[in-house]
Amino acid sequence: MGGMEKKYLHEGIWYIDNFIDPIEVQKILQILENASSWDVMNDKIDKGSNFYNNTIDLNSSAVGDIIRDICLKIGSLFSDGTFRASLLSRYPVTSESGHSFTPEGYQDIVWAMNPHKDRHDYGSSNVSHGAIFYFNDNYEGGEIAYPDLDIVFKPKANSVICHDASIMHGVRAVTSGTRYVLPGFVFEK
Repeated sequence: MGGMEKKYLHEGIWYIDNFIDPIEVQKILQILENASSWDVMNDKIDKGSNFYNNTIDLNSSAVGDIIRDICLKIGSLFSDGTFRASLLSRYPVTSESGHSFTPEGYQDIVWAMNPHKDRHDYGSSNVSHGAIFYFNDNYEGGEIAYPDLDIVFKPKANSVICHDASIMHGVRAVTSGTRYVLPGFVFEK
């Protein structure tokens, strides 16, 4: 992996800091912070969603080349699969989660994305891992949480975190600022 050190939070959960050139991260972040074409995926989290964020379609994004490079680099970490991402996501401040859609036993936390498993909750049995690239860390809250393992973690800007698709995880509410990430999945070959 040429200088990229995996740091493990738990078996099946690891991250890498300083994943790409910081100048590339700043280019994308500047575009994201000034973007006016964010689609609101769920303007009201009580309407049946398990997450609250806005998205930009990568195919129409001004950052396509850099994003493709990030996707290829994440994919190179997995010899047994292909990484795919289709949306850049931003998580604005969230004051309440859609508790009627929060899994039993997890209602005591305000979630930006309710706890779920990538392999089963999205109907895809061939997902081996989830991966999230972090463009920034200048926000409060927004930690990725693995509630069954009592792990709560906030990656630094320019980091990627990967987890086995069968591990329950969610995103805690952003309480200040905006969280910009590139989420995606590794599909088994």
